[in-house]
Amino acid sequence: MARKSKRVMCTWALIADGAWARIVENGGRAHAWTAIDGMVFGSAGEYDATKDVNTDDQMYTLDATGLGREVGVPPIVPVRTLKTLFAQQLSEVLSRGLEAGAYERLIIAAPPKMLRDLKLCLSDKVASRVAGESNDDLTNVSVGDLGGHLEQMQFV
Repeated sequence: MARKSKRVMCTWALIADGAWARIVENGGRAHAWTAIDGMVFGSAGEYDATKDVNTDDQMYTLDATGLGREVGVPPIVPVRTLKTLFAQQLSEVLSRGLEAGAYERLIIAAPPKMLRDLKLCLSDKVASRVAGESNDDLTNVSVGDLGGHLEQMQFV
């Protein structure tokens, strides 16, 4: 009688904040988390979204007619809008990965606002693959140390 080989379930973990993200993978319980080439992403815009350089408040200057935008000053895109657009871009990457069969399970680790943005952007197919989530910011944790953090997550 031939032995059936067990298929190893690949898990992706999206580690993100409002400014950048990376996707790492794990080929099974005995394997370590590894970085995936080309799966490091920076947010849209020429700023660091984690800093308070630009705020969500509109910046107005006094012009000749009173309170209003001075001629030649471009409108400022609110930071929240840029972070939401970044979450949409990441959800598209996750959708393409699922369609290509690159992963079966997904773990998401992001600060609370980014986690909310990501969950709102995920397609139903991708959302059904979410095996765990954390509102911890793990963006500064090395790939080698991620295992300890991700294993402690409570899977949904």
